[in-house]
Amino acid sequence: MSEAYIHALDWSPPGLGKHKRSVLAVLTSNHILSIWECVGKPEIATDWVRSCVINHALQAHYKDMDKRDPEESEHDHFERLRAKQRIRAFTWSPSPPDPSLSGASGDCTARSPYLAVSNDRGEVLIIRLQTPYDVLEPETSHWTLSVAETFSVDVSETKQSPLSACMPVTFKWRSPFVDQLAWSPWALDSSNTLTSILAFTLQSSLQCTSVKLNELGTHTDVVTTSSALLLGEISDTQATGCMKWASKLNGTKEAFLVYPTRKSFYCLQAQPGLSLDIQISAQEINTPWDEIAGTSYTVWMPRKPLTNR
Repeated sequence: MSEAYIHALDWSPPGLGKHKRSVLAVLTSNHILSIWECVGKPEIATDWVRSCVINHALQAHYKDMDKRDPEESEHDHFERLRAKQRIRAFTWSPSPPDPSLSGASGDCTARSPYLAVSNDRGEVLIIRLQTPYDVLEPETSHWTLSVAETFSVDVSETKQSPLSACMPVTFKWRSPFVDQLAWSPWALDSSNTLTSILAFTLQSSLQCTSVKLNELGTHTDVVTTSSALLLGEISDTQATGCMKWASKLNGTKEAFLVYPTRKSFYCLQAQPGLSLDIQISAQEINTPWDEIAGTSYTVWMPRKPLTNR
């Protein structure tokens, strides 16, 4: 029996599971990311099943894309591939807006859902999921995973460890990895092109990239831009799992991100697009907080005045 414990978990947008329910992504300490869904009553444990393992998509991707160099030993190649298949962090893409509803968020049965993951080799991969409940793909009878896009993150030479060459094999193929990911709401422009922002932390830096969906008939291409460095040196980054976008864009179609640490509270505001113009503000905290376990937004609704009829 595995002794792995749960490292992180998050619900998907509605629509991936049976009867348009959400499914649950669970990342365990052995770097395995699984998708769990309820096929009956949520309160009955046996009605929960593991539908797929995201690591299998990484395994299939690198088997085809990462060939062994003639000068590389089989053992080193095997260890490098293992590092590429270990998942460190993940985030769901929010529900994309439905053009027929003037940009209102829909469920994931309208478009293929996506999941961003990071691995032990400093790479971020965007996974496309097809479910057996997809109304647009009725012939799909099981969960299907594929890598839609991948990019490597930038690491400053001053931050790269000079000891990697003499490390044990277990650590030799490990690179600085992304430990947090956060995906902004989608913005729908006048040409019905969907664009969003994928933010991530790497060591003591905060970076982001734009994600764009190009519709090509029945196929959708996922395109990312070069990563932009937002904050280069964050002195205290003990905020694992707390970086979070607001669930909706504001009135000017801007996305809002909060990133709390024990000593500071960072706020980022940006309009999703291929040219990132991001406003950053920071508030120092007089008394350092304890390690932060999580964050949540509250929606303020102005109270309407009562009128007599």
